[in-house]
Amino acid sequence: MMSETRATHGNRPRPSQGDEFGATLVLPILPVLASVMDKETALHIAEAFQKAGLAQVEITFRTPAAPAALQAVVREFPKINVG
Repeated sequence: MMSETRATHGNRPRPSQGDEFGATLVLPILPVLASVMDKETALHIAEAFQKAGLAQVEITFRTPAAPAALQAVVREFPKINVG
């Protein structure tokens, strides 16, 4: 049986150095925007991710708006790793 200390403090993500939005978490997950309908929506979502401490996002090319959305997120949120 796993001890309570290990269960609560084991390999969970640790915050990196803070920035203007607070600590950025290095997570083993990659949020995906799979069906971006316009760049404004992508910008709102990227802003929410950054405020939540997420440092990465993937924007898939499933819609015609994806290239513009990706460019806008890269331009407006340079601290987020975008793929």
